[in-house]
Amino acid sequence: MDPRVQDALLTLPGSPGALVAWQKSLVAVAHQQQVFVWDRRGRQVDVIALSGTCNGLCWDEEGDLLAASCERSARVVLWETQTRRPQPIVSGLGEGVSWLGWGPNAILALATAKGNLVLYDHRSGRRMPVLGKHSRQIVSGAWSKAGLLALAAEDKSLSVSTPDGDTLRVVALRAEPSQIKFGRVKTEDKPHGDDTVSVVVGKKTLYMLRVSEGDEPVELAFQPRYGQVAAYEWFGDGYILLGFTAGFLVAVSTHPKEIGHELFQLQPHPSGLKHMAIAADADLAATAGADGQIKLHSLTAGETKRVLNAPGATNLTWSSDGQLISASCTAGIAVFLACLPTVAAADSSRAAILTSLSEVSVTEPNFQEPLSSVRLVVEPSWVAVGPAHVAAGMNNRAWFHRLSLSAEEVATKEYLSRVSCLKLNSRVAAALCAGRVHVHTIEDVAAEAVVPEDESDGRVTAHEITNEALVYGTDVGVLAIFHLQQWRLVQRYRHSCALKIVSTEASGSRVAFLDDHHQVFIFCPLTESVIAVDASPSTEGILWDSWPGEAAFLVTFDSQQASGHVFLRDSVRGSYAEAVASPTKLPNGQRPLWLAGGEMGLHGPDGRLNRIMLEGHAAVLRLPDSLDALLSLRRYKEAWSAAVERPQLKKLAEAALYDMEFEVALRAFRRLKDAGMVRAVEAAAEAEDRFESAGMAALCLGQYDIAEHAFLQSDRPSAALEMRSSLLEWPRALELAASLAPDQVPLLAKQFAQQLEFTGEHAQALAQYERASGQVDCRAGLARCALRCGDVRRGLSLLDETASVDLLRECATILESGRHLPEAASLAERAGLYERAAELHVRLKNWPKVAQLLPRVTAPRVHAQFAKAKEAEGRYAEAVAAYVTAGDPEAAVRLLLEKLRRPEEAVKIVKETRNPEAAKQVARFLRSAGDATSALQLLVWCGCASEAFEFARQAGEMALLGRLLAAEAASDGAAPIAQLLEVARHFEAEQDAFLAGKFLHLAGESQRAVQLLLKAAAVGHKEALEVAVEAAAAAQHEPHLADQVIQFICGDLDGVPKDFSLVLRLYLTRGQLEEAAQVAVLMAEEEQKAGNYRAAHDTLLTAHQQLRARGGSPPEALRSRLALLHSYILARLHVRRGQHLMAARLLSRVAANISKFPAHAVPILTSAVIECGRAGLASTSFRLASMLMRPMHRPHLDPKYKRKIESVVRKGLRDPEAPEPTSPCPHCLQPLPEYELACSRCKNNLPFCIATGKHVVRDDFTLCPHCEFPAIASGFSELLETENVCPMCGAEVETAALSTLEDLSEYLKV
Repeated sequence: MDPRVQDALLTLPGSPGALVAWQKSLVAVAHQQQVFVWDRRGRQVDVIALSGTCNGLCWDEEGDLLAASCERSARVVLWETQTRRPQPIVSGLGEGVSWLGWGPNAILALATAKGNLVLYDHRSGRRMPVLGKHSRQIVSGAWSKAGLLALAAEDKSLSVSTPDGDTLRVVALRAEPSQIKFGRVKTEDKPHGDDTVSVVVGKKTLYMLRVSEGDEPVELAFQPRYGQVAAYEWFGDGYILLGFTAGFLVAVSTHPKEIGHELFQLQPHPSGLKHMAIAADADLAATAGADGQIKLHSLTAGETKRVLNAPGATNLTWSSDGQLISASCTAGIAVFLACLPTVAAADSSRAAILTSLSEVSVTEPNFQEPLSSVRLVVEPSWVAVGPAHVAAGMNNRAWFHRLSLSAEEVATKEYLSRVSCLKLNSRVAAALCAGRVHVHTIEDVAAEAVVPEDESDGRVTAHEITNEALVYGTDVGVLAIFHLQQWRLVQRYRHSCALKIVSTEASGSRVAFLDDHHQVFIFCPLTESVIAVDASPSTEGILWDSWPGEAAFLVTFDSQQASGHVFLRDSVRGSYAEAVASPTKLPNGQRPLWLAGGEMGLHGPDGRLNRIMLEGHAAVLRLPDSLDALLSLRRYKEAWSAAVERPQLKKLAEAALYDMEFEVALRAFRRLKDAGMVRAVEAAAEAEDRFESAGMAALCLGQYDIAEHAFLQSDRPSAALEMRSSLLEWPRALELAASLAPDQVPLLAKQFAQQLEFTGEHAQALAQYERASGQVDCRAGLARCALRCGDVRRGLSLLDETASVDLLRECATILESGRHLPEAASLAERAGLYERAAELHVRLKNWPKVAQLLPRVTAPRVHAQFAKAKEAEGRYAEAVAAYVTAGDPEAAVRLLLEKLRRPEEAVKIVKETRNPEAAKQVARFLRSAGDATSALQLLVWCGCASEAFEFARQAGEMALLGRLLAAEAASDGAAPIAQLLEVARHFEAEQDAFLAGKFLHLAGESQRAVQLLLKAAAVGHKEALEVAVEAAAAAQHEPHLADQVIQFICGDLDGVPKDFSLVLRLYLTRGQLEEAAQVAVLMAEEEQKAGNYRAAHDTLLTAHQQLRARGGSPPEALRSRLALLHSYILARLHVRRGQHLMAARLLSRVAANISKFPAHAVPILTSAVIECGRAGLASTSFRLASMLMRPMHRPHLDPKYKRKIESVVRKGLRDPEAPEPTSPCPHCLQPLPEYELACSRCKNNLPFCIATGKHVVRDDFTLCPHCEFPAIASGFSELLETENVCPMCGAEVETAALSTLEDLSEYLKV
């Protein structure tokens, strides 16, 4: 063999370009005027001698007849596979056969070099010549499946004929035709057979002719760079694959909307392409190139999958099953194994696959080294593998080998008919033959059986074997279990239709099957229950996951995808199967063999094993902490580790509880600290009955229908009734009670009736109340529902004397809504609803009854309606009283004025109610009676401003109106601005500046008001200036007004100063405290100079208090001057009381500041000298007397005291004066003289006592309750014994009102 053809499976003798024809198991090769027939293993079967070089070679569609023709010979040789004898036949035309081809029903077409045709029927031996089919040599032909024959000839024409040779169509072509074929065009309307004939014209274009439609040919032209068409084939759903000499491989569509559209384009052989052939079943296309290579391409993927070395390869031919491909090479006919037969089998732990045409390898799922390789004497059509053996066979024979390195053959079995499927366990084999399962031991013949024995069970369609049992399904829906230990049938289940697939879990406790309706079910032998699986209708197979510890898991698959399902035997809803994740897409041509831990083993056309992970399991691998993925696979142990957050724990707990995994659910709820759920789950876990446990778990999850179903199957079905009652689902509770607890029906009916009554379904509620007769409160419910349903007589009859007030009220409301007013009024009165009863009697116009009820009625509307009725009757006094009670003073006043002529009572009503409309009525009456003042006053009181203004204008009472408006504004704080402005404009027009300014001020027009008021003050109006101060003070945002008023008061405008107290008031009102303090000090200074010491004192006291009241701190100048003035006033008080020492000390303080008392300097010094003398203060008396003897004071001495003072000065100082007593400083507690008001140590000015003039002390501190000035408590109390007023403010004070204060911090600031 040429070493470059070393990829070939075998090489057969043959010359380059030799013809090759394949049958199922044989291949025919034309070589040197002979045809060699070989089998698939390269063994020669026969040799057929020819008379010349073979130019035509083909098998019939059954593969039983081989036809061969020679160049320039009218003789054709037929060879039968059964007899293996050549049989010559002659066309009968004496012309060389240029083309031959088998059609349906063993009809052989023979075309001649002169354009004639002979149809040979092999079954009858009849020949039918058809002359003149074409005018020149026929070069190509093809049969359709429907029996149409298409021929192309050198006369550039195409003909289509019937099986009898009758011509249907003839089409003229533009160039010489070649490679004629039939195909199926892809259409949208309906499927068509292969009624479209195609032909290559001039080696460049492709003609397509739709025979059945009579359409004109469609011509497909291709890009010039592709070169000439070397070969083409139809494939798939109306697609064409073309190979071009430039090395291109192009797939095009024939769909009308995409005709000529290129699906894909390859250039596998840049050096040139010689030939191309397709194996559609294997999804492969082969191309032979000038580069000496054969390349295999995927038809669906459009990609190159394999490269074979074949120098000089051409004339590619596929075997009928697409596994082998032959090529005419320089070394002969090379046969390559393109793909192995998809022969494979697997059990839970190993797989057996065909690794060559006569070798089976057994491997573990990890796909490492094979456990065993078995050489076979035949090419097997099936294999089987078990825990200890591997079997292979074909037809009705099976060879059994032990799983070992030697793979020794241990048994051979020949069955009565062809084996379609074989299953193995460790010691038993089960072969499906002709609808029966032959069960036997493998290495000995200890036992053997054929099942089913009963023909009524039908024919077996699928079977599966486990270590313990054989499970099979039949075409009549029987699913049977044959026990291999007992060697007998132990269980039989009858399904509704035929079973197609049976798959058993490794333990045998669950059996999944696919029925004839494309539905998948799981059968549980222990419970004999069947659970539906939501599988795809296209399901072709079922596999159970064999991984230990995994929840029961199976996949259903078809050729495109596999879907995972987890099976739960115990859950709140019983056993069920649930889909896991989305379907997993399977590689093209790959078929699942086994499943372990979510990993699926696949076997494909290339003979290799592959692995793929299901989507649900792959999600866990990608995200190990994905709670959803773990829960979908029911991996609760791993899910517990993944659940961290509260929502995750809650989800885990609910999922575990749903699947009755109580331990996991309890752990999760405990971590969630949900004590209620923990107790509920513990109760469910402790329930002995499985159904009761499931019901309690479903109840925890809110799955009430499921819970009811479970409770009803349990030993305590009454739990379902209890649940529905607790949920207030009364209809269902009543249904359950009728069968479970009839004695509870009345109670449940009453509760249901109450709910229906609440929702307004009164007819149904009445029926339920009647059903619940005898229950408490049913009589009341019956009464209410009877009234609502219109049965008034019955409803009232149920309301006896014992009816409750609440019931009577409800029934009264019901009757009123139903327009049964008399009855409603009667019940309302019985229930104490007197107002409602009166309203109903009003609607009934039952006035006597209304009059009886009015004393108990407070509702205004009832009284108003009664009043109108009495007015209509002319009983006005009663109507007035009713109108007043109803809150309608207008109507009452109207009757009093118009009908009863009682204006005093009308005025009284208006004053009490301040009703504007009533006031207008009375005002009109009073005006007509000549009492304008009272009329105007009523209008103002009642807020009838516009009417009051108009009335005042007409009556000339604008001043009165202004006063009334001002008084109204002062009383309620709200000024009627618009009316005040009108009044102001009126007086301004009347040239009354004062009144105009006053009312403008009240209306908030400060600027204009100040101008007018100053104008009035300038002409001597005293009150105008005070109002101007008020107006300027009120205008906080207009400081220039205050400046104008101050200038006017100071006389800057007219040179005449006015009352400065107004400036102080203005500053205080505007909050200008510092300026106010300065003005107060100046005013006091002026008064003090004039000798008005009390007026100065009061001015400073008022300023001091107002400053403190506004949160300000009086300045030191004000405080010190006030202390000095108060010392003088206090000294006079103590002189009168005979307290000479205290008076002397105070007068000494005043004398030290005698310059501030210029008007009475000499009298004050004189009094000081006298009092000091009386008090024994000789030094102070001498010093003050010396001051009086000075020239500035001596002339003014009172002659009455002159001699005495001169005597004090002459005597001089004889005895030293006793030192002044000390007391602690209230700030730093430093001892200092009692009358000292400044501490030399802490430098603080000290508050003075208003009773003694001394500085205050901490432990004897009090306040005047009126002016809140500080005082020494003992001294103040002593003063009050003789004087009952505060020496500072003049207010009366009782000793009992004084209290000693401990916290002096607030007062030491002053």
